[in-house]
Amino acid sequence: MLKIRVPASSANMGAGFDCLGVALSVYNYIYVNQTGHGLVIEAEGEGKDKIAKDEKNLVYQSMKKVFEYAKKSVDGLYIKLENNIPLSRGLGSSSACIVGGMTAANALLGNPLTDREILNLALLEEKHPDNITPCLVGGFTASMVYENEVYYIKKDVPDKISFLLIIPDFTLKTKKSREILPQNILLNDAAFNISHSTIFALGMYSENFDIFKVALKDKIHQPYRSHFISDFDDILKKCEEFGALGAYLSGSGSTIAAILYDSDRGKVENGIRKYLDKTNKCWKVITVKADNLGATVEKIQ
Repeated sequence: MLKIRVPASSANMGAGFDCLGVALSVYNYIYVNQTGHGLVIEAEGEGKDKIAKDEKNLVYQSMKKVFEYAKKSVDGLYIKLENNIPLSRGLGSSSACIVGGMTAANALLGNPLTDREILNLALLEEKHPDNITPCLVGGFTASMVYENEVYYIKKDVPDKISFLLIIPDFTLKTKKSREILPQNILLNDAAFNISHSTIFALGMYSENFDIFKVALKDKIHQPYRSHFISDFDDILKKCEEFGALGAYLSGSGSTIAAILYDSDRGKVENGIRKYLDKTNKCWKVITVKADNLGATVEKIQ
């Protein structure tokens, strides 16, 4: 049996709409075994009662795409899903299913596909690369699509950096979150985001983390999506007041993520918890690390 570990991911980092993402140390696990007949799918953890247990399952559908691409067939599968990534919270749960399924299928076939081929197949399902790329390769990634192919650069995130995740008890569907975005943007706003996303990416690569407070500002997606999240602007301000390097809407929401020095995690986390308690809103607050490995495969008994 194979055990595949796939990390959560936080994308659209600040001004890095559809291009900047980071893998996080929250994991889904996929257990796969070839049985010779039929399809059996079991699930536990996040969304276990909402997940399809038949051929409509996203992990299985993603595995099937690899089998078809490689022109191979696999007779019978047992799939067990252990999900820890919250669904529809801007933490890459669908990307984890797609990347995890494709990684599992590739491993079953003896790894005929390269990472680039897996990313390009995953792109057909996810449509943009900012979650699938860090999910597969780990770390902080800047990725783009050119002529239907994914190109990326990866940077391992040092251990001294942590990510505070402020996860609400409500979901926000990507489709709904994208529909609210304008189809045309002002030239000044485009220039603002290009400069800020560039400075943020270079700050991450050069480990000049103190630049994040200004570099994480955005004018393309957060001003519109923040209307779905009450107290959004105040929460971002409070994160910075309590010592975070900067904060942003993770993916299309509804999670808010803050980047901080690990040495400040107690101060920031306690401050945010006390502030949120006063709002009478139900938020889960956790601090995690970046995952620099991405999807991994282990053979188990």
